[in-house]
Amino acid sequence: MKVKHLIIIITAIFVLLTVLWYVRTKGEALWTENMLEKSTGKTVIYGMLNDPFKNPVGVAVDGHGRIYVVDSDNHRICVSDSYLKPVRQFGSIGSEPGEFAYPVSAAVNSSGEVFVSEISNNRVQVISEQGVFIRWFPHNETDLKGPSVLYIDKDDMVYVFDRGDQQVKLFDREGRLVRSFGGGSGPEEQLRFAMGISVFPDGRLVVSDSGNRSVKIFDKDGQLKELLLENTGGMPDLGLPRGLAVINNDKFALVDSFSRKTYLIWRSGRGWKNKALEHDFVLPDGASYSNGKLYVADRGNSSIVVFDNIR
Repeated sequence: MKVKHLIIIITAIFVLLTVLWYVRTKGEALWTENMLEKSTGKTVIYGMLNDPFKNPVGVAVDGHGRIYVVDSDNHRICVSDSYLKPVRQFGSIGSEPGEFAYPVSAAVNSSGEVFVSEISNNRVQVISEQGVFIRWFPHNETDLKGPSVLYIDKDDMVYVFDRGDQQVKLFDREGRLVRSFGGGSGPEEQLRFAMGISVFPDGRLVVSDSGNRSVKIFDKDGQLKELLLENTGGMPDLGLPRGLAVINNDKFALVDSFSRKTYLIWRSGRGWKNKALEHDFVLPDGASYSNGKLYVADRGNSSIVVFDNIR
């Protein structure tokens, strides 16, 4: 009788473990897929678990392929792994350390520190991989008067567009100001509400200058080297250029919110060529590129669009 009872108990435990395994694996797959829409060559992400994004304005990718979504109206950063499986989220509305007020951009350095810019709180916060507050800058209030989009290069230097001064400010990883770009005396050198920043592998800075409907390329010393105007030299029509992501030394992706398109733009001879990616965007904004994948935040559709095989 005791043996029979023991068999029943072991069987019950086995059944329970089987159910738990099913819920953990199949259940996770179900809630993940509810927020994913897959088609040939791209995937659309709509939120974390069953919690939709609300006005996602930017996206960043770290060295491990983890994806960081700037979910602005939810005042948080949402993190997924390279397989698009939700990992964690951090942030809530407020002005205390670790809190956000409508964050606008994020980037990750080589140590896994997450830099998040906030215009409302006039600061850039640095958060750990686990979502723990580390520090913020500027140390001097005059160094940043309205931090907007930001980018971190391979040397962990931090580029931030300052809406107050209408310049790109370069900081070291500790938040010390190094130099500024885009504040030259000539009108072509000046920036107006830049909405995208990236750096070519050779160190050139490329900026989408929304207010001037152009793209500007600066050398390492901040000197303007190329001015790319709409409908000129192979460039597309630019109504409101925003997110920008470098693919290689001769190619980048550019988001235009007005035309609701994302373009691949590459050098061809002395000019450029362009091609619009196929997707029905509503209000595309920030962009990021990593290992053959292009990530575009579509704030109008509360989603992140991931394009595969972008080289």
